[in-house]
Amino acid sequence: MRIVPSFERDALGAGLIYGRTGVSPESIVLGRSFAGIREGVERSAALSGKRDGALAALESVAQECSAPDWDGEGAVPVDRAAVGRAERFIRVLPASVPMPEIASEPDGSVSLDWRGSQYRLFSISVGRSDRLSIAWLKGTDSGHAVARFDGWSIPDSILDTLRTVLRSADAAV
Repeated sequence: MRIVPSFERDALGAGLIYGRTGVSPESIVLGRSFAGIREGVERSAALSGKRDGALAALESVAQECSAPDWDGEGAVPVDRAAVGRAERFIRVLPASVPMPEIASEPDGSVSLDWRGSQYRLFSISVGRSDRLSIAWLKGTDSGHAVARFDGWSIPDSILDTLRTVLRSADAAV
């Protein structure tokens, strides 16, 4: 039996959708496969949009804070090496982790911040070196640490702590 998938325009005419005309077991398997591929592409596009937004925010902060004394209190310009390291960090974040808010720091570093709630915060300070300064608040518990980031993979200790801090009823990670 030959299975011929059919495609038609979606309701808005924006793209093709897959429709099944066969009823055989093979046709059903093929239909499920196409559905899985479509869902994966849609998830990838959604994640890419959020990641692109975070990267655009990073570049915006870098531009806004590129002059000496950008805060009126003697801050140094955001270090381009710190921006590059922060960009790399954002690019390798797993899909299960929300994108951070971006801020600059008076010493030229970039701050990546996650807010699960008023009492659940996680912040990473990214500077010129491979050392990341980390601080968190989880209810009445708080902590800080330093970890190394090689530019290719985020240490498990950072991801585990971030997930633990953000885990709550309204912040799925």
